[in-house]
Amino acid sequence: MTFIDAHRERFGVEPTCRGAGVSVAAHYARKQRPASRRALLDVELRARIRARAANYSVYGPRRV
Repeated sequence: MTFIDAHRERFGVEPTCRGAGVSVAAHYARKQRPASRRALLDVELRARIRARAANYSVYGPRRV
């Protein structure tokens, strides 16, 4: 997804999808699909990990 969107201006969506082995319909369907629960959880966890790191990393990896 990111690669196709990054190169869409230079090469176009259809040729890039063809080269990546992805159908154009699947590309657009994936862009319109809402984020999964796992993706939303990952965003939340990243924020919590960064908050711990901002605390001078006094918490070890076991606690994070």
